[in-house]
Amino acid sequence: MAFGRALVLWPVRCIRVRLGLPSSERHQRPVATLLSLSGTAEPMTASRGPAVLPEENALAGRDSERHGSRLTMRGMACGRYPILDSEAMSEPRCKKYKLRRISAILASAPVTPRSRQQDLSAEAAIGARQNELRRWRLVKGCVAIVLCGLVVCAGALGYGSERDALSHSRLLGRGINLGNALEAPKEGEWGVTLKPEYFHEIKQAGFNSVRVPIRWSAHAATQSPYTIDASFFDRIDWVVNQALSNDLVIVLDLHHYYQMEKDPDQNVPRLIGLWRQIAEHYRNSSDHVYFELLNEPSGQLSDEKWQTVMSEVLRTIRESNPNRTVIIGPGYWNSLDHLANLILPKEDNNIIVTFHYYIPIQFTFQGSDYHGSDKWKGTTWSDTPQEHSVLEQDFDKAAAWAAQNHRPLYLGEFGSYQVADMQSRQSWTQAVVEAAQKRGFSWSYWEFCSGFGAYDPVARTWRAPLLRALMQGASATQN
Repeated sequence: MAFGRALVLWPVRCIRVRLGLPSSERHQRPVATLLSLSGTAEPMTASRGPAVLPEENALAGRDSERHGSRLTMRGMACGRYPILDSEAMSEPRCKKYKLRRISAILASAPVTPRSRQQDLSAEAAIGARQNELRRWRLVKGCVAIVLCGLVVCAGALGYGSERDALSHSRLLGRGINLGNALEAPKEGEWGVTLKPEYFHEIKQAGFNSVRVPIRWSAHAATQSPYTIDASFFDRIDWVVNQALSNDLVIVLDLHHYYQMEKDPDQNVPRLIGLWRQIAEHYRNSSDHVYFELLNEPSGQLSDEKWQTVMSEVLRTIRESNPNRTVIIGPGYWNSLDHLANLILPKEDNNIIVTFHYYIPIQFTFQGSDYHGSDKWKGTTWSDTPQEHSVLEQDFDKAAAWAAQNHRPLYLGEFGSYQVADMQSRQSWTQAVVEAAQKRGFSWSYWEFCSGFGAYDPVARTWRAPLLRALMQGASATQN
């Protein structure tokens, strides 16, 4: 409120000075204001009055005796009575006391006769003053209306500011992916079904956000308008409410839409149709609900095609969510090496850019279902100078792009598969977190309680080395 008041009053003060108007009317006393308009040239003085005030009826009697009528503010303004002592007029007393004080002073003051011409001049001065105040109020009102209109237009057309996106990125802070649950063909098929206690555990461990991969395409019609199942929307609503009730920012990530990788031209209308429904469904949700357009564009969805598709999907979302925070990543599986090929609309500043990091893949994916990963078993990561140098160079490259393009970065995925030895996993995880934190990136570990998981759902406890690496890595570089 204070900032808004200052925003309105600043141009007002500038106009006031430009027009030569007085700085403020707030502290001027009505009597002193009127007296100042009388234009009296004669020096006038007045007694401060008796130390002990008489009763009001006695004052009225003395007034009637001396002047034949009661003193009036109009008489004071026209100069029929002398100007009162300013100190007496400004004493911090109650209103009734002030009136009695003024009456006592005026009752003891000598009468200064005024001519009719002087009275008319004083009245004209009062009228001019009143007109000046009316003009000033009009100017002030017009300025306030114009500023309010500018604020509304900025909100409707500017989609926030660069600082908005940065603050929203900071809200993501330390995050974790709720993977292998809702991006499975059906929740539970990959061994993870989300439970209320998961959100509580995540918040208590020190995380600020959750990224929720969702296979929307598995729960929507294949023909226009590509209607999403109402029951699936209900399930996602439950997830959103669980996150928000635990004070967690939530990222709704459109995940595993494999048809887009195989035939993007054929599936673009369906992708747009899905996002139109999602955006309209959550248009009135908390601003702590973020949208991520598409996880890891790849295959036939080249950088050039993704640029076109991304722009169309973003326009669709902005129709119903002009101020929603949107997360967009580059092509080639959200590789940081492809950030330079991502061109974002300059007028839309409420965008966070994401990238994923699993380097060296021989370590992070060893023994997983990734093709050929069995031959990598036994690969370790010891944070040698050479290993650390690769990490630092990669993150410096990403940070340079972010600075040049004025976009905040979100490390949306990083993690290592459970086959790797725990000491190496801990070292690599902490090094990545420290590198991200040092450059101001928000991040989200992959993932919560499956093959890469930092949490053991059977023992219902965190895997201490991984949690320690995530939290200590973050704490080591806090500003």
